[in-house]
Order: sequence, then C-alpha cells, then structure tokens
Amino acid sequence: MITAAQYNFFEHKFKSPMAIKGNLLGKKQGYFLNLIDSKGNVGVGELSPLAGLSSKSLTEVKADMGHVLGQILKTPINLLQIDFKKPYFNLFDIENHDSNILFCIEGALLSLLETAHPEILKVFFKLQDFDLSVPLNGLFIDEELEKTMEGWESQGLKDIKIKIGRRSIKEDLALIWKIYRKTKGKINLRLDANQNFDLEDFSFFAKNLPLQVIDYVEDPVREIDQIDTDLKIPIALDETLQNFQHLKSPHVKAWVIKPSLAGGFSKAIELIEEGVKRDIKIVISSAFESNLSLRYLALLAHYQNTFTATACGLDTFRHFINDESRRKPYIKRGNIHF
Repeated sequence: MITAAQYNFFEHKFKSPMAIKGNLLGKKQGYFLNLIDSKGNVGVGELSPLAGLSSKSLTEVKADMGHVLGQILKTPINLLQIDFKKPYFNLFDIENHDSNILFCIEGALLSLLETAHPEILKVFFKLQDFDLSVPLNGLFIDEELEKTMEGWESQGLKDIKIKIGRRSIKEDLALIWKIYRKTKGKINLRLDANQNFDLEDFSFFAKNLPLQVIDYVEDPVREIDQIDTDLKIPIALDETLQNFQHLKSPHVKAWVIKPSLAGGFSKAIELIEEGVKRDIKIVISSAFESNLSLRYLALLAHYQNTFTATACGLDTFRHFINDESRRKPYIKRGNIHF
C-alpha cells in the first residue's frame, strides 16, 4: 500500500532557448513525486507538462494530482492484478486519465517496482538486468553543424533527428543536403516538421529531398490524410497520432510515442504492440523529461526493441545544463546507456 506522497520541485535550464509551438522556453519546471510504500520503499515519478504541447499548465496538473493521490493513498496494492497495458497498471481504479498524471504515477510505480519487486519488471520487459542500453537517434536543433557531426561519428550514431520548418524551405533543404554530402549518405535522417508545412509547400519539400537517407518526415502537416498519394515519402505520426492512429495510409510508416503526451507508459505499451501488429515502426521519444524519466523511457524502448530494432528519441538530455539526476545517461557506440 502507498502510505505517503511527497513533492520535490525542480527547474532544469536549457543550454539555449527552445522553441516549442510558439513558446520560447529557457527552462523546464516540474515536480518529482515520491510514492512511499508501507515498507519504506520509494518510487519516483515526474510531473512536468511541456508548455506548447501539453494542454494544461504545471499548476493545473498539480491540482488535479492532489485528487488522484487522495484515491491512491486509500487503496491497497495487489500485485497479482498488475497489468502494464492498463491505466495505472490496473492497480488503482481512477477515472482521471490525463497523460501527465498517468506518466507521473506510472513512472513512480515502475521506479517502486524496480526497488521492491524487480523480478516483475524483468519478466514483462524481458530484461537480464537494469543496465539499460538502447539504440539512439541524435537530436539536432540549430547547433554548430561541423562540431556536431564530429560528435555523431565519435559516438557511433547512425540516425539523426533534425528539427525543420523553423527556417525557410530553401534553408532546410540546403542543410539536409549538406549533411547528406558531408556524411556521404551514411546517416539516416528523421525530419521533424511539427506541422509547420501546408500541403503545397510539403509536396515541394518532399520532392527535393535525398530520399535514400530519409527515414521519415514527422508530422509535416495537420492534414495527414490529405497528403498526395503519389508523393513517395514516409511519414511518422507524433502530435497527430491521437487523431490519425487508425488512419490507413501508404505514407504512414512510423509512430513517435511520447508517453507523457500519449497517455502514460501503459498507453505506450499498448501502442507498441499495436504497431507491431500493423508493421509500423515505433520510436519511443521524450518531451524533454529529466534523466530520471529517460531511464524508464529507455525501458520502454528496450521492450520495443525486443520486437524490432529501432533507434529511440531520447537525446533530449544533452540540451539541459543542470539535470543533476543520480543516474546520468551517456552515448557510446550508437546507444544511450543508463
């Protein structure tokens, strides 16, 4: 039984201001939530909605969390009922299914299980131990290109995600072709447009890409279902996943899953298994969560990789300057390690 809950506020600063859906963010704030069981074991989750992507503010979700914790602290836990594919892992009957709250509580439960019942996690997630290592795609956001490419090579990265749509189409294409030529076509590119194109501009953009190295273009337009069927370009759904999860399109080849936005860890597991059935590539990604949460996102990525090897999108940690989490990730031989 969970007998107590405690909050710890945190504020992580970005190395440079981060543009998120019209918001220029210099930092990310949130709370670490400690759930403490009757034996003194502690599980830690993260409550940190990302401005521009989350529909609620930190103040709002913390107020909602108060009501959820009131129910959790009254409910005995029966581990025989645990089901990682159901909200709150089937341990609590709570109506609030807000993504931020599910992500926080389920993350804390994963943390608690790792401490108190590691065998449960090892069996379901197919783990040998908790020294996690999964393939990683690097994240390029307006950095110094030459130096960054040297880092890709030294770290063994073969997949790179590039934020596009912040420059002109001409500038984006010039950047992509420059990377293609400099890396001699040995780097796979994932292009994240954040719905910044209209249909006409995207058609022009797609027709002028080095398609042989394009893994996919993520959320190029709002109207995913209206993309010209003759356009030969793979598409990934991220922010548009909730609206177009059931869309059958020749373009949709991948789903990018950010559990804090998609419905928590339980929903992510459901989507992983649905994607496997539909032969859709699944990429586990981060909405700039802390290193503490990245560890459990890496756990999800490991689970996904037991089906199909895919680089995950957890390179966000490099863009903070003061995340002092106890377990800091590092990149080696193309993998992120915890």
